[in-house]
Amino acid sequence: MMGKSTFSKRKFFKGVLVGSLLGVTSAISLAPRSGKETRDMVTKEISDDIDLVMHIKQKAQNISEQTALLKEMKETTIPEFSRETKKSLARFEFKSKPRMTAIQEQVTKIDNELKQAKKDIGI
Repeated sequence: MMGKSTFSKRKFFKGVLVGSLLGVTSAISLAPRSGKETRDMVTKEISDDIDLVMHIKQKAQNISEQTALLKEMKETTIPEFSRETKKSLARFEFKSKPRMTAIQEQVTKIDNELKQAKKDIGI
């Protein structure tokens, strides 16, 4: 029967250390370039990766700032716009209602006069 296997941080880190040493040793012994060329290549790769991370960080910060602006707009500008639009519509309705009533009365009057004219001429 096998013994109980438990996860040990110490064993894990020993494994990582041994694996890293084996990897570095293999890379150095099998590298097709000189040590300086390899270091320069690794340095360039790391520099490119850092530039990429900084670019992504800047884009994320820009998105965060834009999100904050949109949130502020949602909380201030949009409600104010909605209130002002409702006020404008209420004023328009208040001013247009008597006019619409007068127009409707004129249409009814014209309609009645046309009906009477048809009767008078026998149509």
